[in-house]
Amino acid sequence: LPGDSSPCALALVGQRSGWTAGSRSAARALATVIASRIRRVEDRTEIAERRMVTDALINAAPDAVVMADAERKIVAFNPAAEELYGRRRADVLGQGMADLLIPERNRGLFLETTGQFLRSQDPGKFTGRMHLPILRGDGTERMVELTPLPLLAGGQAYFCSFARDLTELERANAALAASEARVRLLSELAPVGLARTDETGTCAYVNERWCAMNGQLAKDILGTSWLEAVDPGDVARVRRYWARARAAGSELRTDFRLRHHAGQPLWVHAAVTALPDQADLPRGFMVALTNVTARKRAEQERDRLLAAEQAAVRDLSDQTERLNSLLAAAIPGVLVLDEHDVIVQINQSLCDLLGIEEPPDTLSGVSGEQLLGPLSRTFARPADVSEQMARYKADRQRVEGLRFPCVDGRVLECDYWPVSASGQDRGGLLLLWDMSERAAREQERDRRLEAELASRHAAETARQELSEQNDELRELNELKTRFLA
Repeated sequence: LPGDSSPCALALVGQRSGWTAGSRSAARALATVIASRIRRVEDRTEIAERRMVTDALINAAPDAVVMADAERKIVAFNPAAEELYGRRRADVLGQGMADLLIPERNRGLFLETTGQFLRSQDPGKFTGRMHLPILRGDGTERMVELTPLPLLAGGQAYFCSFARDLTELERANAALAASEARVRLLSELAPVGLARTDETGTCAYVNERWCAMNGQLAKDILGTSWLEAVDPGDVARVRRYWARARAAGSELRTDFRLRHHAGQPLWVHAAVTALPDQADLPRGFMVALTNVTARKRAEQERDRLLAAEQAAVRDLSDQTERLNSLLAAAIPGVLVLDEHDVIVQINQSLCDLLGIEEPPDTLSGVSGEQLLGPLSRTFARPADVSEQMARYKADRQRVEGLRFPCVDGRVLECDYWPVSASGQDRGGLLLLWDMSERAAREQERDRRLEAELASRHAAETARQELSEQNDELRELNELKTRFLA
């Protein structure tokens, strides 16, 4: 049976006496004829099967397949070719390949070269992969990668071509080239120094800003490590930070001084990041240097001013502490009011003189009106005291030696000192002294001076006592003068 590869047996049945030499010869001839017919049937079946496989492969091929005979007329045109050339298979079969698929400017060369190829099977210029333009059905052109193939079948030469569309690839390459040009232009115009390195940190590209910042030419920088730009005093620290960042797979950001910059030290902020890991690009790092010298100088000036301010604060704090200690231990009562009559400082002696039971610390920051009650209880004429002190404060007048009698017989002496800073009113200082003993001594001195007129001896004795009293009074005045100083 056709298509069956099993052996075929032919049996002729008849009487033995009927098998003559002629009949046997005829039987063998018949068997030969039948066998040859079976072989021809099998050959046609195999050819049909191969053609089916070939057609299936051509139709399923992702590349455009076009086959032309010796007259360059299209005999095969697969679906990929229909899409690429923009023509239907039924419309191109039997048509001239040059007129339909080849741009007019290239048709002469195509016919000449393919004619030589079909006559002598010499591919000539049609060797390997070539980039050629093709003509589409709408009249537009596309760039394709063409692979020609000579084919001999049944003694006839055919021209086969496999075409792949390169339009999108060409556009992508053009866009990539334009993008690279823009990136290079931006890198040259960027205000930061840029360097691209390999995996070891060796510079493969530097922009002009990098060269200007380092004071070197590009040819002297390429092939060296980007760490050569770091000042020797900072290189150990930067190298350590970079090794740590690479081990962690993170970006390095740090400040350092440049090595080769002439003149004053140039501080830069470095950002080192790994390039994306792509198969078509070498691995490496991108290094960006930003000039931060102005910021560093500002930081140094800020640190200097901060240190000076801290020293001034410490000095002021020490002075304040010494003043507070002096006021606390002072014999006279001290009261410091600001320009708003708020108590700034008050010591224990003043609280004792005015009979104030609250601790001095609790009175700091309160209004001076809190002292009106103790004043009215202490002085014999509190209205007179308030009126005079208000007048002196309003006139910014310095007054010493004001004496006011107290309800308990004491005599208190008051001094007022206005306080100013940069020509502005900052309040005033009040000093209270208990002058009761001094007043009594002065009265005693007067009495004894009168008695001296009556008796020389008594006068001499009184003079001696008066001298002692004067010494004590001078000592008190000297103590007062020293305190005020």
